[in-house]
Amino acid sequence: MAYWPWSLFWTVLNDPVRKAFLFIYHHIHDYLQEISDQAFKGVENDLPRDAQAHYFRLSRFVGNGRAEEDKRTRTSADMTQ
Repeated sequence: MAYWPWSLFWTVLNDPVRKAFLFIYHHIHDYLQEISDQAFKGVENDLPRDAQAHYFRLSRFVGNGRAEEDKRTRTSADMTQ
């Protein structure tokens, strides 16, 4: 019976603080990801052909910072460009 005031206090305090932290964290993450994407744009062209094929196989499973609508399955024709 005596526990609910502490639970209410912690819920009222924790939820906004947690949401604010996550909001700030995600904005910093997105900003740094944009910097990384710009810094490494075109690096696939510098890789050897066998490493490039390995990179394309992995990029299907690992997020590479591209928007969902830009993602598509790569073919061997894409690697020759």
